[in-house]
Amino acid sequence: MKAVKKVISNLTKCYSIAPLHYQGKDHILVAAEKVDRCLLFDLDGNQEDTVWEQPGGVMTMQQVPGTDGQFLATHKFYSPNDSKDAKIVIVTPKSKGNWEVRTLTDLPFVHRFDILERNGVHYLIACCLKSGHEFKDDWSSPGRVFAAVLPEDLSSFDEEHQLEMKVIKDQMLKNHGYYRVKENGQDTSVVSCENGIYQFIPPASPEASGRLYSFLIPRPAMRCCLIWTETERRSWQFWRPSMARRSTFTKRKTAALSMYTAMGRTRNLFMPSGAAISAVFPL
Repeated sequence: MKAVKKVISNLTKCYSIAPLHYQGKDHILVAAEKVDRCLLFDLDGNQEDTVWEQPGGVMTMQQVPGTDGQFLATHKFYSPNDSKDAKIVIVTPKSKGNWEVRTLTDLPFVHRFDILERNGVHYLIACCLKSGHEFKDDWSSPGRVFAAVLPEDLSSFDEEHQLEMKVIKDQMLKNHGYYRVKENGQDTSVVSCENGIYQFIPPASPEASGRLYSFLIPRPAMRCCLIWTETERRSWQFWRPSMARRSTFTKRKTAALSMYTAMGRTRNLFMPSGAAISAVFPL
């Protein structure tokens, strides 16, 4: 099969990409790492809307389960040296060109987050790269992982009424990597940092107590993923901090391949790449 690659738009440091089901159709969200827009595309690469003009600093976007186009996103994470004001916001479509953006929770240095489900309850898990910052390249305050039950109705949250997040793991130096794994039919989160790789499992109920994570591999890792060998045994592929160049390439490839799976389509492939947004179409 032959394919053609087309540049369909441009953003300053185009970074985050996510599926969004809205008005009965599948769409693609693309947002910038620096101060720039968030754009909505259909699966043919046509821009349908501008979600916001700024502030950018978007590392993660995730649709709120069961909604028509509502999603959560990180704002103001511009770099490890410029993310003290990072937060998670609620984005709700009101009409074309009108998307309401409200604060869900101020969470300095929040880098990755996800929404996991267990026994009908949704949980928000959020990973902060570090917990403090006083000077350039300051890593003296290790990162943390936060969690909270995510209510079905988010209409009551804003800057003055925020979702309370609980620390479930701290002392995670350079808490950078995130990967969702479904194991035995259950959503879990795999988080990688300088200390090693951890797996977080939602509780059986919000009232359940006990430790919510296990320590998988005691080796520094900035990203990781689960692969299955020919013997159908699981194996972890991970990238060490010293392999940053390879990790960046793999990150973009993974984002694009995840879009294939999430949208249930093999027709078009969307990829953020530097300043350009590219789409690959079969001829």
